[in-house]
Amino acid sequence: MNREIKFRAWNHRNEDWETNSFDADLDEERIGTKSLLLINTMYHKNNGDLYTFQLASGLNDRDGIEIFEGDILQFTRLDNSKEYFKVWHEKGGLVINIHSNDFNKPTEKISFFEALANMQTASFLSGSCEIIGNIFENPELLEC
Repeated sequence: MNREIKFRAWNHRNEDWETNSFDADLDEERIGTKSLLLINTMYHKNNGDLYTFQLASGLNDRDGIEIFEGDILQFTRLDNSKEYFKVWHEKGGLVINIHSNDFNKPTEKISFFEALANMQTASFLSGSCEIIGNIFENPELLEC
């Protein structure tokens, strides 16, 4: 089975997404007969730029835009009220908050979350939610 693992990189120095391709330092570690590839999400490029890498979820929002770690999603109910979700990484994969009052909390303080790998969650995000920003370009959205 072939699958693509995608990341995007936020350049903290330029405060923008990296558009040039570059080679990251990859650490390969042998464990018995298996090979483990380690990619740190924080990486210092040779010229001192600092990047944060965010993993693609493999899902698209309702508009067909790919959902990444760090994205902020909005769900609009029939009465036009809104609910917000943020995507972050926990042990085992990418997750979203399931309680709307947890949205404003730092992720390490959120006890209940839902895996994006859950079929119902994936279907809900793809069919009903739209990406309205991400934690780097739109930190003010975390105050919704």
